[in-house]
Amino acid sequence: MQRVDELRQLIVVLGEASRLPTPPPWFRTRALAAIRRRRERGSVWAGFMHCLHDSILAPALSPVRGPAAPGRQLLLQGPGLELDLRLLPPAEETPGRLTGQVLLSSPERSDSPDDLAVEITDERGTSAAVRPDRFGIFSIAGDFQAPLIVTIRSRDWTEEAFVPEASL
Repeated sequence: MQRVDELRQLIVVLGEASRLPTPPPWFRTRALAAIRRRRERGSVWAGFMHCLHDSILAPALSPVRGPAAPGRQLLLQGPGLELDLRLLPPAEETPGRLTGQVLLSSPERSDSPDDLAVEITDERGTSAAVRPDRFGIFSIAGDFQAPLIVTIRSRDWTEEAFVPEASL
């Protein structure tokens, strides 16, 4: 019976995944410009981080890390790093908030979290940047609306993630 429940849940998740929104045109333009800049500098293009988990698509599997809380949780992975994000919608008297943790997971990403910067940009051009603490944890308050681009910068590399639009 447990196997049947697991398969039922998988069918629901796959059905939701087939309705993923496509990135907006401004994101495609920015991605292609980033590829062109890297090629011109002779840098190796590693690509954008990919999404391992989105609580909107798989709410039964949430939370990936930490206690259950309101909002949307995503787990993104890039070469040698993971990014755990939680987007909290604005409440009555508090602004929205994006919290997260950058986890460096390979020798090629030997930077200390103190050497990183995280920048959030939404479609309207609203952006903010913050430095994670020594554990890679960060928090940014603001009226951010998906779709978002999350950029993680080091002295030696830059990775970007796209967070598609969806209701929180």
